[in-house]
Amino acid sequence: MLCFFSDENNFCQDQKVSKQNNRWIATCTSHVRKVMKTKFPTMVMVFGVVSSEGHFMPLHMFETGLKVNTEVYLDVMEKVVLPWIQGVPGDRPWVWQQDSAPCHVSKISMQWLIKNCYDVVTKDLWPPNSPDLNPLDCFVWDYVERHTNRHPHRTKASLMDSIKEVFGNMDNDMVRRACGRFRGRIEAVID
Repeated sequence: MLCFFSDENNFCQDQKVSKQNNRWIATCTSHVRKVMKTKFPTMVMVFGVVSSEGHFMPLHMFETGLKVNTEVYLDVMEKVVLPWIQGVPGDRPWVWQQDSAPCHVSKISMQWLIKNCYDVVTKDLWPPNSPDLNPLDCFVWDYVERHTNRHPHRTKASLMDSIKEVFGNMDNDMVRRACGRFRGRIEAVID
């Protein structure tokens, strides 16, 4: 069955450095590249959807400072996500998967999802506190951030353009493979 995975993520204008993986070997600190941080960096919140077959919806970018509550979430679902999804599976069955954010699992949201989606993974079927199971969390957002934040962005527009470009140019097969690892991660959690 075709599965659609969804998630939100915040991206920052600052250059991203992995303290766990980035190491410098130098004879003195002046040889180590400096990574500057902005005191109050601009953030961009995005909503993404990918399918188990490698499709991905163009990112939806939220307005700065907007709190994603049930009303905002359902507005995006109705005006952006559902029209896109209806063009992907045709008449095939499909399932909608989301994390357990309060706006996703509110009574009103769940009623809307059950009414408008072919099938929905409900919060009682999704392991609690397991965001890393979602392909967006465990692969896609990291991939996009690695490519968009190699260098700092001076403006919010630059950051947004970079995010859209990297996400939009992802290889469908790469997304499909990331989604294909989902079952193994779920089984590992259950075992």
